[in-house]
Amino acid sequence: MLKRLLLICLFTNIWSWAQGFESIQIEQPYLNANVVSNGAYLNTPSDPYPILEVISPAILRQFTPVHGSEIGYHQLASETWLTFAVDNLTKRSLRLFLILEAPFLATAELYYNLDAASGYQHVATGADMGLNDRPYQLGNYILPIALEAGTQQLFLRIDPIAATNMAVRLVDEATLVRALRTSLQFNTLVLMLVLMAIGISCHAYYLFRIGTAIWAAVLNLGVLINLNGWNGHITQWLANIAYIEVGAINVGAFMTLMAMTGMLTTMRADQFSRWVADALIWLGRLLIILLGLACSPFTIDLLAVHSFVIPTAMILISLYWIESGPNSFSERLALAGCLVLMSYFICTTLILMGLLSTTGAMLYSLSLMAVLAAILITLASWQAAKTKGARLAVEGLVIPDVHWPLLRKLNHDIRGPINGVLGMAELMQDTTLSAHQQDYVNTVQNAGFALLREADQLQNLIRIGLNRLPENDDEFDLFDLIEDTVQPFSRIAHSKHLELVLDIAPDIPTQYRGNAHIIGQILSNLLDNALKYTEHGEVLLTVKPWQNQRIRFAIIDTGPGMAKDSKARLFHFPDSHDAKQQLPKDVHLGLPISKYLVGILGGQLTLSSELRRGTSFWVDLPLASAADLDAGRATGSTPLPEDLRLMVVDDNLTCRKVIEHLSKSWAVEVLSMSNGQSALANLHNEYHKGLPIDVLILDQNMPTMSGAELAQRIRQDGSLNKDIIIIMMTGTDELANDLGGDEAGMEYFLSKPVSARTLRQTLNRAMPTIMKNRENIHAKNSLFY
Repeated sequence: MLKRLLLICLFTNIWSWAQGFESIQIEQPYLNANVVSNGAYLNTPSDPYPILEVISPAILRQFTPVHGSEIGYHQLASETWLTFAVDNLTKRSLRLFLILEAPFLATAELYYNLDAASGYQHVATGADMGLNDRPYQLGNYILPIALEAGTQQLFLRIDPIAATNMAVRLVDEATLVRALRTSLQFNTLVLMLVLMAIGISCHAYYLFRIGTAIWAAVLNLGVLINLNGWNGHITQWLANIAYIEVGAINVGAFMTLMAMTGMLTTMRADQFSRWVADALIWLGRLLIILLGLACSPFTIDLLAVHSFVIPTAMILISLYWIESGPNSFSERLALAGCLVLMSYFICTTLILMGLLSTTGAMLYSLSLMAVLAAILITLASWQAAKTKGARLAVEGLVIPDVHWPLLRKLNHDIRGPINGVLGMAELMQDTTLSAHQQDYVNTVQNAGFALLREADQLQNLIRIGLNRLPENDDEFDLFDLIEDTVQPFSRIAHSKHLELVLDIAPDIPTQYRGNAHIIGQILSNLLDNALKYTEHGEVLLTVKPWQNQRIRFAIIDTGPGMAKDSKARLFHFPDSHDAKQQLPKDVHLGLPISKYLVGILGGQLTLSSELRRGTSFWVDLPLASAADLDAGRATGSTPLPEDLRLMVVDDNLTCRKVIEHLSKSWAVEVLSMSNGQSALANLHNEYHKGLPIDVLILDQNMPTMSGAELAQRIRQDGSLNKDIIIIMMTGTDELANDLGGDEAGMEYFLSKPVSARTLRQTLNRAMPTIMKNRENIHAKNSLFY
């Protein structure tokens, strides 16, 4: 006992002589000091010393100054003693706290107040004891100190689990509580965000029963467990278990990698080569074994395995995914989440290797990466669930799985005869037919196209049921897509004596990137629905740019409209439990399929309808414009003369307004007439004023005087410009001979609905004749005067 007291009395003078560095002076009311830079260290890997031997002069002279703000992993690779001097200038006892910022400390023992009167005081913490057994239970590794007045030498014995960097801060209670409060608020926010992501993934699985969603939930749970192992908050949940932080880090990492492997397998199962599939299977088996070991007392020994397996596997998965290329928007989101997780685990591996420290900034960075990864993975699972999890057919259509292949074969078998009938009917159109024969062929084509549309509806339904909807995202020409979509419906409109009007905004780009096949199917379904229920009037399709880089397609009809209760069921698939919907007339597939397809494209389908006032559908789709191609195409178009004059004659007001709108956008002067008599009168008036019309656009089917009759009268009238360009609009692909085109001198025909591009192309083709007519008129007027 006497020997111990003598050693303690001589300690301070010997230490100052041997080391000669400054002590930490405590005199301010708030303290937050880094004590490592004022300290020294001594490694004792083979011969651990007790505190009484450490303070002996022989051992004290072996300590080495740290010379840094942290003690590095090479200085803390084994059991280590740290010491630093603290000078309490307040002349009173202080309650302070020593915060050890390091992830893997088996034991940390602090010895302080070493003097002759009281000997020394001792406090210990570390991963080898549960949180309930630690001296301070609101943080990770925190050691309270009752520091007496005067100069004190603190000794800290560290037994690390693995090589690690460590920072040591000496703080007062107010500073500690403030730091813990900030950390608790931030980590609570992170916890809520990740738990919300897990809830969304579970909800997606509940709705669609798709494996990707449940794997996403498991992955987010693994990230949450791993992160709370690093920041120490796992000890708040499981306060009685030793080494719970190490176990949480291992369990979370292996669970995350296993879930990422599962997501990759479910999203790309049909695209794997044999060796990739086998590699993923063996990786899954290995991870199951490692996950079991991580929950056992052997978890401490798995840190080395963790530091090699996790980052290596994440890098390989990311490289494979990048090299093979994501095939859908959901896969691109999942790949982005995988890359964020790869960065996350590279950082944690560098911490395990001692190359990075677990200071507050690093833990905040890990938390932000974890939240970002959780958001991306959750969005990917939700998008995949919406796209591929439609076996329930959106809102209740249930067909046994065994029936889908049968329906697919049936659809394939009936499409062959349909194509044969339509092909032969098209060949017959090229032969000489009488009026009755032409009517028969038109009827066959209309019936064939109607049957083909029903086959397309069935094909879409089968694709939804089999999760095989096309996911291509290629460039396409918007004008070509709309014209190809609308063209088959022009015959139906003509046969029902309806006007099918197409109004595309002149300033809209032509080239876009997206799924043209699905867009065409949506527009076909809505046009078919509009023409089916409209008996009088018109069907209008408008296309124009919309807000938030979207394109709005509007299909407006003058049909009977519908009541509010009908609108509520319009987008629902038929319910097998509803006896009223078992009748064929009550089963509608086009609109529910359209609603679902619009959702896949990230768009919105809305409806407005009133009884006896018609129905309007609006489809808003996000489409990316290929601006470079548009610019090249725009510069290649032929400019029209500034003083070009045009007259449109059509009994349909909407058709006239569309052509007026297009003409004015091209800086062309346009006159609008509703019948042939008014057109003749105004043609005479304009001609005799010396302002003749250059181009006349006529509708073939007008009451009182048809377009062909009006054209013949113009050609036979000697007081008019008989060489005026006449463009005839027809409801079907009628030949020029059938309309008296040769007799009336008509060279240009347009099938309704007339698009901006086809009208502009027709004007460009007629431009040489227009300029020649102008020269002739000018020469005639010059001779007259």
